[in-house]
Amino acid sequence: MKRVRFQTRAGFTIIELLCVIAIIAVIASMLMPTVGKAVERANNIKCQSNLRQIGIAAHAAATDHDNTFPIIEFDPKNPAYPDTSDGAKPLPEALAPYGLVAANFQCPEDLKGPNWFAKLGCSYMWSPISEDEPTAAVTAYFRRRAVMLAPSRVRLATDYEAVHFPDETGARKKMNMLYADGHVVAR
Repeated sequence: MKRVRFQTRAGFTIIELLCVIAIIAVIASMLMPTVGKAVERANNIKCQSNLRQIGIAAHAAATDHDNTFPIIEFDPKNPAYPDTSDGAKPLPEALAPYGLVAANFQCPEDLKGPNWFAKLGCSYMWSPISEDEPTAAVTAYFRRRAVMLAPSRVRLATDYEAVHFPDETGARKKMNMLYADGHVVAR
């Protein structure tokens, strides 16, 4: 009796390989927008976390200095407070004793855009209305009166520019804001 031998294939044909690559490409193209949005959302969460850490450090600094927020120098290269006797320091330097490092002052979205971190060493801008004011309530001065603002209405720090949540044209529309009571919102 003669045995019949069947030949087995050792691999794929070119057509089979191209079909598999095409299917993978279609699936990847469907997932790319979702992955991009997830990365953008993660960058926003990192930025908000940085602002919360800045808020915690600012309140710790206020506790150490008779419940008043520190005086922050906006641009160390062009100081608004030429006399250093008032204790004005750049934001990273003023809050460094409270456990913040350079990574806490870097917004991931800012590093892609105008890059304030490279210019000033900080992606976040301190609000001057909160300087040298008590943490319980900040006084806002208007033309005819002074008003005590609740901490939930006083901005402590924000992004320098709107670098979050682009619209259809790619223009950035929102910036994260830290308020004196510790909450952070994107507006």
